[in-house]
Amino acid sequence: MLTSFTLENYRAFVDPTTVELRPLTLLFGYNNSGKSALVRALALIAASGRQDARMPLDLKSEAARDCNFDELRSKLGGSDTIRIGLSFDNGDLVAEYDIAQPAGGLRQVVTEMRVKQGATSAVLQWVPGPGRAPSYAVQWNGEPTDILVEHGFVGLMPENPKIISGDQPAGAKVALMDMLGDLGRRLATHGLKTHWLGSIRHYPPRSVRYRGEGLSPIGSDGSGAGDHLADDKLTSGPLLAEVSAWYEGCFHRKLDVLQSADGAFSITIEPVTMGAGRQVNLADTGEGMAQVLPVLLAAAMARRGERDDPAILAIEQPELHLHPKVHAPLAKHLCDLAAKAEAPPRMLIETHSENFLLGVQIQIVRGELPPGRVLVYWVKQLDDGVSYVQRIEFDDEGFPRGFPDDVFNEDLELAQLLLALRERAAG
Repeated sequence: MLTSFTLENYRAFVDPTTVELRPLTLLFGYNNSGKSALVRALALIAASGRQDARMPLDLKSEAARDCNFDELRSKLGGSDTIRIGLSFDNGDLVAEYDIAQPAGGLRQVVTEMRVKQGATSAVLQWVPGPGRAPSYAVQWNGEPTDILVEHGFVGLMPENPKIISGDQPAGAKVALMDMLGDLGRRLATHGLKTHWLGSIRHYPPRSVRYRGEGLSPIGSDGSGAGDHLADDKLTSGPLLAEVSAWYEGCFHRKLDVLQSADGAFSITIEPVTMGAGRQVNLADTGEGMAQVLPVLLAAAMARRGERDDPAILAIEQPELHLHPKVHAPLAKHLCDLAAKAEAPPRMLIETHSENFLLGVQIQIVRGELPPGRVLVYWVKQLDDGVSYVQRIEFDDEGFPRGFPDDVFNEDLELAQLLLALRERAAG
């Protein structure tokens, strides 16, 4: 599993910026500071690890939002390349790419790739030439070699690598092919096991026509949630019950999936205390009730942990349109998932909610979430447009180490202003 990623010269992140993926990693910061860029970078890396990726960075993916390479590359640092670093299983395998798009060219080129596994390392440096597939000169364990390897890229995955010349050092060729193959497999797994939910989510359809065919992943806008819930209802799975339990605890409303006479499925909600026959289509409820559904469903799928279920969740504003009163219960729900004893998923969550953060701290103090399972990054943009992250960890009493002093003071400042205005008006 991917356990951290590093960006350099990517959008507003000029300097190397590493984001560790713990079971719960939170991004806070003011608008336009770079939080969404970090979440979408994780989604872009996942898209660039799939078999249909078109270029090293798949700019046709949803996470790229139709940008071109120059729009993705920072204009603030002076470099022509974007550097992407990936660490799998806490450093068991590390890969770093320098990616450029030569002037006048239409395709990206990996100009240098560095791979390290255990005590073994390789540097592959691009050798420009007329061939269809790029060629790379190899440094092995810090020493130059006579090995020349040829391979293209499917996204970030080396495609059909082969040695075209060179024999020294002995054993390096086999080890290099094994290392590149392992990297490709892990990138493919990351691409399949990462689920991204954006901040603009579609309202649920009034009905779906699921007929038991293969399920597609939930879309970044939450589309497809109805198909997964219909399948779960038909197969008596655990997803619907887990999602409904959250609604029942927070809103005293039960979620269900009903099948009509014509075979269509509808997601409904009804009061827990009033019995059957009071169902209301979820599309007719408050926006927050519908917006949180794909968040809860993605979390339930990650908890289930079957072959096609996500192991990494990248979520923008899970509390979208929810009343602040239920932000802490939503945080508790995700903390419970992060505290899962065996193989917890990794969650990267962008939020503006102070109540969500307080909910996480409460779970730490209660002993329900080990502080080592959670990490916060405060994302800040300077006046010159450069963004950086400030790493914040919690102690056993839920106190953050390094949180900016002036953050979340808005409520107090507004209350003080209101009091001052009242006193002034009273004379």
